[in-house]
Amino acid sequence: MPRVETQGLSSPAKPGKLQVWEEEMPQTPARGISLAMSRVTISADLERRIARRFDQEFGDDFISHQPLKDYCRFPVGGVADFVVVAHSPDQIIKAATLAVESGLPYMILGGCTGSLISDAGLAGLAIINRTDTIAFQSEQSQVIAQSGVTTAALVNKSATRNIGGLEFLSTVPGTIGGAIITNATVGESSIGSFVKELSVLTFVDDRPTVVQLSGGSIEFKPSWSSLLGSSSSHPPIILTAKLQCASLQQEEILKRLSRFHHSISPTQLERPQLANIFTRPITLSELPKDALSQIKKLPVTISRLGQSFSLLPSGLVTATDTRLAVDRLNQSISHHLGQNLELRLQFLGYWPKTDE
Repeated sequence: MPRVETQGLSSPAKPGKLQVWEEEMPQTPARGISLAMSRVTISADLERRIARRFDQEFGDDFISHQPLKDYCRFPVGGVADFVVVAHSPDQIIKAATLAVESGLPYMILGGCTGSLISDAGLAGLAIINRTDTIAFQSEQSQVIAQSGVTTAALVNKSATRNIGGLEFLSTVPGTIGGAIITNATVGESSIGSFVKELSVLTFVDDRPTVVQLSGGSIEFKPSWSSLLGSSSSHPPIILTAKLQCASLQQEEILKRLSRFHHSISPTQLERPQLANIFTRPITLSELPKDALSQIKKLPVTISRLGQSFSLLPSGLVTATDTRLAVDRLNQSISHHLGQNLELRLQFLGYWPKTDE
């Protein structure tokens, strides 16, 4: 069992010798955050033994050599060595712990609406976060949501309890975990201001530890949080989040939702797309006239999304094509505006150099 720490109190975890896997996590502000997972070479015999351990623990929720595009909103992403679909925080903890014990890197993935996985895929274990439980403390107008809960489900189910304030998230596709890590921001509203407490899995002295973090201990900026781009060799994973909301009548909540959806329909949000690419919203009027010509030979297209835009696949698209389109748009828009833009989009996996 993992050690649990809260406000200085802890209960020791069962000791065990775990192997540490090092990852390179260079932060390049003009190009977003790139988590460059080093390729891992293991023998066929060791791979079989590792697969057997995961299969015994997770059964049908485990699969090896699985294309990650099957789990991503934007349909790109190469093969992961191992994949676990986790339906509870306990399964996430078990999967990450087993990966560390096996000397494997791991990465947690939600809907991948703010991530682009390389065509080369991910080394080690991909944990697909499908946790979906929401609890309410109505008297305090608080919501406790597992990190795999979608933003749409959170907003809709909260509204049925007369709990509001999060309506802006209805225009942000993805999961609560991803929204918090990147501090999803729409106009003047951001999810960071609602975070009261997080339950986070981390590894201390190579042992799994669940830490309770207060919202005040986390730094939030528009489309950024101090949880993003951690240099830890074992990335922290948000398990649950307690959000402090407001008591509102459903009529008021519906009015707020109507305002946010005035220019964005739910159908638009359900499309396979990459949205909110930059840390600050780019309006259609800020797109240079040559933006489309910059990507016209690539299998992606620009589509209106409210007052901004998103990238949609237009044929057989690859992650390499998509990243090239993002880079070209970044250069074109930055030149047009006379300022360097920062990407909210994360590049995950191994991205070979052009000469490889």
